[in-house]
Amino acid sequence: VITSGTYTITAGKKGIAANDTLAVAGGSLTITSGTDGIHAENSKDASQGNILIAGGSFDIVSGGDGISAGGTLTVIDGSLTIQAGGGSSTVSRSAKGGWTWGGKTADTSETGTSTKGLKAETLIEIQGGTITVDSADDAIHSNGDIRILGGEIVLATGDDGVHADGTLNIVEYMAWMLKEGQSHGSQPAEA
Repeated sequence: VITSGTYTITAGKKGIAANDTLAVAGGSLTITSGTDGIHAENSKDASQGNILIAGGSFDIVSGGDGISAGGTLTVIDGSLTIQAGGGSSTVSRSAKGGWTWGGKTADTSETGTSTKGLKAETLIEIQGGTITVDSADDAIHSNGDIRILGGEIVLATGDDGVHADGTLNIVEYMAWMLKEGQSHGSQPAEA
C-alpha cells in the first residue's frame, strides 16, 4: 500500500511488481521501465493480481504495458499519464490498411511485448480521475469487462482506444479525445 511520498523508479524490467494486490492512495510516482510500469499477477491464485488506485500522481513511461493487472484494475481517483511501447507514433498505417509495429502489421503474429496503456485480465473499472494514455497498442484493454463510471480520459493509440473482450459499459459523461482514425468500443472474444 502506497499512501504518500515521492518515488522515482528506473527499472530494466517492471517498475513496481506485486503478487497479490497493489493499492495506491496517494503520493507521486515517476516510473521508467523496460517492461510494465506497474504489474500485479498471481499465477497460483486467480482472485489476486489486483490493482487499486484511489489517488496519487503517476507519470509512467514503459517499454511494455503502463499498468497491467492479472485480476482487476480499479481507478477511483488520481492523475495518470502513461506512455506505453513508445506511444502511438511508433505505429503506422500500411498501404494495405493494416497497422505496423516495427515492420509487423497488426494482423500478423504478436510482436512479443504487450504495449497497452491500462490492461487487466478480468475487469477494468474507472470511477474517476484524470487519465492520459499514449500507447502503441490498445489504450484501455480488458480480456473481460470494462466499466467507465466517470473521469476525464484522453487517449492516443496505435490500435483500439477502449477494447473489452467482454462487456463495455460507459455510464457517466466524460471527455474523450482519441487520435484521428482510432475507435473506441467492444469486440467479442474470439471463439
